[in-house]
Amino acid sequence: MRVLIADDEERYRDYLRVSLAEHGYEVSTVDTGRVAIDHGVRFRPHVLVTDWMLHDHIHGLRVSNVLRAVDPSLQAIVITGFPSTDLQRDTRHSGVYRFIEKPFELQEMIDAVNGAGATKHSGQIALFGVIEVDSVGRIVNTNCKSREMLERTNVGPE
Repeated sequence: MRVLIADDEERYRDYLRVSLAEHGYEVSTVDTGRVAIDHGVRFRPHVLVTDWMLHDHIHGLRVSNVLRAVDPSLQAIVITGFPSTDLQRDTRHSGVYRFIEKPFELQEMIDAVNGAGATKHSGQIALFGVIEVDSVGRIVNTNCKSREMLERTNVGPE
């Protein structure tokens, strides 16, 4: 299972990367919301673990919403050292799998990632199509919406 960690605190990124990799996850880390979105579209994580406050003012909930617009099956875990009832409400309304307050115990995060990976969003479709093309023009990655659109062309999904 692929896990993307977005946190601007290097110690949390490294701690989670090493710990989750030891539990068999394929883990990638980024330090800003902008990079998380760019990398997440290509990395295609099953689970996003994101800090709420990121340095580039693209907060973790926004990262989750954008990546879930591309891949509705993505599950998100939002972590923060500054919890508030408003933030907890916003994460619930956005369909975030879990809200975890820093500092947290490693086992709590492992349990959350395991649970998120075993749970799928239902009833949602991608809001827009994404097609990744390599330098010679070959399609190397698509999401469900782009595959649906390609099926309606003369060329078809292949």
